[in-house]
Amino acid sequence: FLAKFPLESKQCTTCINARFWLSLAAYTIDNTRPMAKKSSKQELDLITNPEAVADAAIGKAEKFIQANGKLVTTVVGIIAGFILLVFGYVKFIQEPAELEAQDAIAPAQMAFERDSLRLALHGNMSQMGFLEVADAYSSTGSGELANYYAGLSFLGLGQPSDAIEAFDNYSASNEVLGAIALGGIGDAFAELNQAEEAHEYYHKAARADDNEFLSPFFLFKAGIAAEMMGDYREAKNHYQSIQSDYPLSTQAANIDG
Repeated sequence: FLAKFPLESKQCTTCINARFWLSLAAYTIDNTRPMAKKSSKQELDLITNPEAVADAAIGKAEKFIQANGKLVTTVVGIIAGFILLVFGYVKFIQEPAELEAQDAIAPAQMAFERDSLRLALHGNMSQMGFLEVADAYSSTGSGELANYYAGLSFLGLGQPSDAIEAFDNYSASNEVLGAIALGGIGDAFAELNQAEEAHEYYHKAARADDNEFLSPFFLFKAGIAAEMMGDYREAKNHYQSIQSDYPLSTQAANIDG
C-alpha cells in the first residue's frame, strides 16, 4: 500500500506519517545495544529520511513472511477453519435445534396457560412437557425457558423442592425472568417453612431487576419472611425501603406508618 504513493505526491503526507510510526516501532525493537554513534545515525535517518527506514522495516517483514511462509499459511488456515466451524455450527446445528425446541415447547406453554400444570410438566403421547423439552433441548433458549416454566408448574402443584431444582437449572435470558425465578425459589422455601432461605432469595429477587413492580413486590415478601424469622428490625428496613424508593407502589400503600 505504501509503495503506491510517490514521496512528492500530495497524498503521501499520510503515508509518510504511517511510515514514520512503523519505522519508529522497528527502530525501538531492533536497536537494544548501547552503540551511541550507530543510534545517533539511525535517529538522524529516522528524522531526515523516514520513508527509507520504513521501507527497510517493510522489507524485514516481507523476508519474515518469505522465510516462514508455511507457518503463516498454517496459522491463517487454522483461524479460517475455526471461523467456518463456528459459522457451520450456528447455521446448521444451533438454529435448527432452536426452531425444533420452539415447536416442542409451544403445546406445553398452551397447557400451562390453561392451568393444566401436570400436562404442561409431563406432556403425553402427542406432546412434550417442560421437563422433556428441558432435557432434549438443553443447549437452546427454549430448553432453558422450559426449566423456568417447570419451576412455576411445580410451585402451582405444591411441590416446592422440585420447584427449587427446576429454577436452579434455569439460566435467565433476561433480568425480569431471572428475578421471578429467584422469587419463585423464595416462595418454595417459604412453603418449606425455611424462612431464612426464603428471605435470602426474596432479597436477591428484589435487587435482580430494579423496577417499580417487581422490586417492591419482593421486598414486601422479604419483610414478611424477616418477620417469620423474628427479625423485626430487618423487616422494618425492607418496609421503609419500599416507602422511600417505591412510594407509588401498591405495597407502599399497604404499609402502616
